[in-house]
Amino acid sequence: MRGRGWGLLAGLVLAVSAPAQEGGAGDGWRVDKSVSALVTLSDNIDLEPSGDRNASLVFQVSPALSVHGAGARVKLDLDYAPQFLWYTDEAETRVNHRLAANSALELLEDHLFLDLRAGATRVNASPTGRYAGDGISGDLTQSYFFGASPTWRQHFGGYADGLLRYSFDRVIYTNQDRIEDRYASSPYYDRYAGYGSNSNSHAFEAGLESGRRFSTFGWSLHHSDRKVDYDESGVEDPNFRRTHGRITYPLHRLFDVYVGAGYDDNDYDRSQGNGDGKGWSWETGGTWRPREKSQLTLGGGDRYFGHFWNLDLRHQTRRTAWTARYSEDVTTSRDLLRERQLVTLTDPFGNPIVDPLTQDPLLVPIDIPSPTSDTILNKRFDAGVALQGRRTTTSLNLYRDRREAESGTWENETVYGSRLGVSHQLSRETSGNLFGTVQYTELEDDDEETLWFVGAGLRHRFSEDVYGILDLRHTQNHSDQAGEDYKENRITAGVTVAF
Repeated sequence: MRGRGWGLLAGLVLAVSAPAQEGGAGDGWRVDKSVSALVTLSDNIDLEPSGDRNASLVFQVSPALSVHGAGARVKLDLDYAPQFLWYTDEAETRVNHRLAANSALELLEDHLFLDLRAGATRVNASPTGRYAGDGISGDLTQSYFFGASPTWRQHFGGYADGLLRYSFDRVIYTNQDRIEDRYASSPYYDRYAGYGSNSNSHAFEAGLESGRRFSTFGWSLHHSDRKVDYDESGVEDPNFRRTHGRITYPLHRLFDVYVGAGYDDNDYDRSQGNGDGKGWSWETGGTWRPREKSQLTLGGGDRYFGHFWNLDLRHQTRRTAWTARYSEDVTTSRDLLRERQLVTLTDPFGNPIVDPLTQDPLLVPIDIPSPTSDTILNKRFDAGVALQGRRTTTSLNLYRDRREAESGTWENETVYGSRLGVSHQLSRETSGNLFGTVQYTELEDDDEETLWFVGAGLRHRFSEDVYGILDLRHTQNHSDQAGEDYKENRITAGVTVAF
């Protein structure tokens, strides 16, 4: 798979970046290139329990390419930063691919559009287990994602705007055998459901919404039909179908209200879920915009899986930014992974949350579900605050994620976590940062696990294009599962050259 992986990555990068080549990389485009050479000394590289610890030096070379821009009919956001690793304790080499790419192309002015997307990352094979946060060690598997969406838009004389869209995407895990081995000791293994199974998704969408002539109120009508096909699965391949309409009315220039209704007609294994996946739905809510950079949307309703709520809060001042979001929906672990690969983690100011070492905005996701083929009722809450000073920026993020397995092929999971980061400009040439993460995971069988890591780093600019890096990090895990407690200390030093 190693050769196939390189071929796949090359194809993904070329395909997604092709619109930029057509549009030209002139004004409005930013291209950043760099390479980092790092060496890491770890006292427990395999994250083993006390008594089985194994120290190692890990040499890493990581070239990075970042392309962002927009032209008359094209937009591209691409970040690619592979890790080439050599482990001295086993004389072993590895390659971790890290990619997040989105492009949008207008093929026929105002009518035909094409969206391309691709991603690659290392993901944890289970919500509990061995994890260090940087892709160098842990129970990780390489995943790839790519997709395309041609879209036709039609305007009907200012009265209505229509949309027709087909979307295809594929999710690939490269070492499924390792994932299966990781789950072999689980009490759920006898209900094997294609853990880490590769899969395709086909989706058709049709929509109609009010045009510019509707100034008093707005309306929309939307239908979607999406099928997920797993290469291997112990459950029924899910088919999600939904028809939904909404009316929006401005009660005040600062406040809108909406009401909506629809029907779900889904087919998937619901042996542990509520209802049969079908039924009428309703929703209501409103949006308040007290100022340009502040907005609050609050709503709720009822669907076939029960009552639901949603929240979206954004508030920004000159030096602070606040966010809070809550949502409930039925989805799959592959879709949550796909969404994480396409969206860079950001603080409330919109700044990317980067790797403290390489400054790449591509981190190993820690809070995504196990790579199973189960359908999930996902209840997610996120909140964040950031303070931006003249020389210091501080950000804090909190989250709670409840994942209820609809078919019962895997355990229900509840995850609580927080991320704290502080960066300070020590001088014109030197900056420092402190960072920490803690995550508590509770599984249905009453197993619990607490993972946390803290660290500090320095980054010094020797010249306009050369940076030195020093990083200290401590990781610790406490688990109810035998053999999953571990501690690790590591120090990393290196240099990054931009060109």
